[in-house]
Amino acid sequence: MLELSRDELEAAGMRTFFRIANAWSLSMEQQMAILALSAFQLKAARLQQDHELNADTLARLSYVFRAFRAVNTLLPGRQNADRWLHKPNMAPLFEGRPAVDLMASGRIADLELVVRYLEGQCQ
Repeated sequence: MLELSRDELEAAGMRTFFRIANAWSLSMEQQMAILALSAFQLKAARLQQDHELNADTLARLSYVFRAFRAVNTLLPGRQNADRWLHKPNMAPLFEGRPAVDLMASGRIADLELVVRYLEGQCQ
């Protein structure tokens, strides 16, 4: 069985995040807010420079991955799933705003709310 170091796992997590961010057309500001990282930290992570991720960032990555999985489960076609994030949403949680606005608020609790909403819709 292949065992990866923490650094390798974190690098893989960040590579996955950047692929999702690209698919979702997230701006650098939205990426920074979602992960609660500075521009410097985000750029260092993109360049895979030594930067250990803290527990908060790892939790935020987990929420992004769960949201990605849930929205792709709910909506047929990858493009539909990717666009959903930016469309106005009339569900009470979103109050007519797109989900990306809540996700990029900078609060981890808002990421969790979006994930709970999406996973609830999957059931």
